[in-house]
Amino acid sequence: GPETRKLTALIRAEKAADRAQKARAAAARLLTAEKAAARKARNHQLYLSAGLLILAGLVETKTGQPTRDRGELLGALVTLANTPATATQRAAWKRTGDALLQAPRRPEPDAGA
Repeated sequence: GPETRKLTALIRAEKAADRAQKARAAAARLLTAEKAAARKARNHQLYLSAGLLILAGLVETKTGQPTRDRGELLGALVTLANTPATATQRAAWKRTGDALLQAPRRPEPDAGA
């Protein structure tokens, strides 16, 4: 009768609400995973950028500390960022940088100790 139909409708509604909640949770997990992947990719790029400073001799490999005063280093980098360079200068920088990037990595002097 009518009571059975009401009960059936309530059960269906409850199951639908449960499915909707599970779908929301799955969507939230997906968004969280996407954000984590984006954060991981960004961190990897920052790590690679720090590696450039190490290759240039501006950061110690072992300690991660700048080899020059932090203010001096930042000032030099700001000057580089704000100084127009000719295509010739940029090409020379690229040749030098590409050569360093291709060079085999030297082990640290006490790596075997």
